[in-house]
Amino acid sequence: ERLAEGLMRLRGLYLPLEHWESAILPGRTTGYRPAMLDRLLSAGAATWRLSADGGALAFFSAEDIDWDAPCPQNDPSDLAQAIRSVLARRGACFPETISALLRGVSVFDALAAMARHGDAVCDSFAPLCDEPAGRGAKRIVRARLARSGGMRWELARPVREMTLQERLDQAFDRWEIVCRETAAAEGLNFGDALGLLRKMEYTGACRRGYFVSGLSGAQFVRAEAFDRITAALAEPDRGCVCLSAVDPALAWKRLLKWPSDNGFLAVPGTAVVLEGGRVALIAERSGHVLRAPEPSEAAVRALAAAYDASQIFPDGQMLVIKEYPASLEPALKACGFVREMNDYVLQRKPGYLTRGAD
Repeated sequence: ERLAEGLMRLRGLYLPLEHWESAILPGRTTGYRPAMLDRLLSAGAATWRLSADGGALAFFSAEDIDWDAPCPQNDPSDLAQAIRSVLARRGACFPETISALLRGVSVFDALAAMARHGDAVCDSFAPLCDEPAGRGAKRIVRARLARSGGMRWELARPVREMTLQERLDQAFDRWEIVCRETAAAEGLNFGDALGLLRKMEYTGACRRGYFVSGLSGAQFVRAEAFDRITAALAEPDRGCVCLSAVDPALAWKRLLKWPSDNGFLAVPGTAVVLEGGRVALIAERSGHVLRAPEPSEAAVRALAAAYDASQIFPDGQMLVIKEYPASLEPALKACGFVREMNDYVLQRKPGYLTRGAD
């Protein structure tokens, strides 16, 4: 349920393909497993689409798809044309069924190519795992396919064109505050959006203010959310949150400028702990390097908890911190890290699997 809610909050947001299972989805639930996402997809709770260049992916609900629009035909190969004909006649099919109707021709590679061209989709994320180079993911996917009996493929109908009002509603749902920076994150032209936002302000649907320092001056919130948002900003939650540096929920560097003398790279191998909304810890190089702009034991505990729940750095089973401020050593020991030579090590509890490991 938490994963489904997280997917819908990110609905329509194209993000690098390799970031979804390495950083973003693990942060949306505890103990993320690839089977969780595949269950949502096979149940029709969400579907995916690749960007035109194949490097980014977004999730959508069934209501976002234009079911009456013609299907794209970007892959010109003869086998893709034959598969397209089968899917047009029969609807969603397993690869084995398509292969049988094409006299036993192997279709898995062709279906994966059609997915990359935007011509076909399936009710699993596994075929997209052959995108990262050097992981042998194609062999893993084929082994999973042989064990699980396959996945259903269908023609990829395009995403429905949203109205400006719908896009603004989605921006409010995702960011709470709509301004030049959050509009840009949605791919919206703020000049176009500003006219509609002014009308919404005039009718009482939204309110304008200067809510967050560092964002541009024209900031809007929904009228019904005004009291909640201003109260939260006046007395922010002092708790800790640990996020991957590529998570779109992390406003620093994405929406708000970060001081250049203490910055970090927005890559899956970096995690950031926020305490009261401020950056307290930065774990870089898959946790090997730990920096502490605002050190605290609570921040270290949040880092350890997120790692143990596979919400950050999900591929490993051991977090090894090699570089760290000496002032953090008592907090590391108190939070379960064990000193080994000059390193501090945290062993992840068994039970969490990455795609292809099962």
